[in-house]
Amino acid sequence: MKIRALDRAYLVLYALITALLFLCGAAWSAYTLLGFSQPFIPVPLPTQYQIVMLGVCLLLLVLGLHLLFLRRAREPKTLQIKSSEAGAIVMSVEALDALVTRTARKCQQLTDVKTRVLPGQDGVIIRLKVLLRPDVVIPEVTAALQADVKDSIETLAGVHVSGVQIFVDNPPPSAAPRVE
Repeated sequence: MKIRALDRAYLVLYALITALLFLCGAAWSAYTLLGFSQPFIPVPLPTQYQIVMLGVCLLLLVLGLHLLFLRRAREPKTLQIKSSEAGAIVMSVEALDALVTRTARKCQQLTDVKTRVLPGQDGVIIRLKVLLRPDVVIPEVTAALQADVKDSIETLAGVHVSGVQIFVDNPPPSAAPRVE
């Protein structure tokens, strides 16, 4: 479960308000338990109610902090490759992603590749972010890469590939040589 930024802000606000209530309750309880007068409270409460209020404030603080930092473990995504009477064959998306990366790295014109496999209703969509060597014909290289990745994944994994999307990225700027 990924917590959105607005939800995280609400949880931070909740934790701060709860912490403030806890500190006020603790100060008030300590103040009254030590036997000082209560000028800001017209009717004094018995000690047992003060302890219960302090416990409730502490519980709210712990609950708020727990919700703030709660992260649910991600379940590994899987793809069903084949199903028969004998059972099903399932492959993890991570394994398919590794296969895509290995296939794409075979292309000699690439300097770097990052892959992402997105499961869909009618197969998978493969996204590649590539850095190419200088002076290559981009349409030819990317078309060959698309065909190679699609054929390889459909043959090796038995998964239908709905599409191969390629984003050609700019290489990071190299440091300019210093002139002395």
